[in-house]
Amino acid sequence: MIALGSAARQAMLWSADPNAWAQLQEPSGKPLWIAMMKAANVGWRTRLLDVGCAAGGAAGVARGLGAKVAGIDACEALVRLGQLRVRHADLRVGEMQALPFRDGEFNLVTAANTLEYAGDPAHAVREMVRVSAPGGLLAIGGYATGAGCDQAQVFEAIRRCLPFAPPSGPLTPFDETRLSELLAQAGACVTGVEIAHGTAEYPDIETAWHAQRAAGWTQGVLQIADEDDVRCAVIRALRPFLQPDGSVRLNNEYRIVTALRMH
Repeated sequence: MIALGSAARQAMLWSADPNAWAQLQEPSGKPLWIAMMKAANVGWRTRLLDVGCAAGGAAGVARGLGAKVAGIDACEALVRLGQLRVRHADLRVGEMQALPFRDGEFNLVTAANTLEYAGDPAHAVREMVRVSAPGGLLAIGGYATGAGCDQAQVFEAIRRCLPFAPPSGPLTPFDETRLSELLAQAGACVTGVEIAHGTAEYPDIETAWHAQRAAGWTQGVLQIADEDDVRCAVIRALRPFLQPDGSVRLNNEYRIVTALRMH
């Protein structure tokens, strides 16, 4: 991690195979993005910043609803893909703990499966609140835990490949209680916690492995653990979700925390 946050490290991890991520794994987030946009009533009056925009998946959904969209991500290769995919969106490379936007510039700030990559989550939340207009909305979502979220079981298999248990980060549960505390400390009032569901589908188990491998959460583990061991662990975790036709289907649950900037 660098002093101001995590952008340098995350840029390296997410640059391993950006095309595989954008094509195979990022689309699985669409149910979460749609639920976040619905919770925020996104439309043509919306000035939206998507923190952790990756290859522009959520930005594209927001643009389709008429919003004026900006986004930021640590990975230049993913941002370039997003710039090609989403026209008339201001997608930039940068650090979530030092957002390059004016105070109060947006009336909606979103972050989907993003905050767990911050070197200092409290600082990142303060930045998200800072760029929100007074009365503006924040919507922060991530994978839930337990039997309702199959991806959480894959995360657990990847975690077990580490010689130590990470105290926090992308392989640990989305903690809406802690997030609510950070939002309150930053000057935002939590308005609700919602649940969303979605399905991630892959044509076969090898494609599912390549999708998981392309993610920064796996690349970080591959810097420490043997790739064959990680692959075997992920394949074992995915086997219960094999379908009769050989495809893989993960039924996922998400939690979404919404909050208003007070002043």
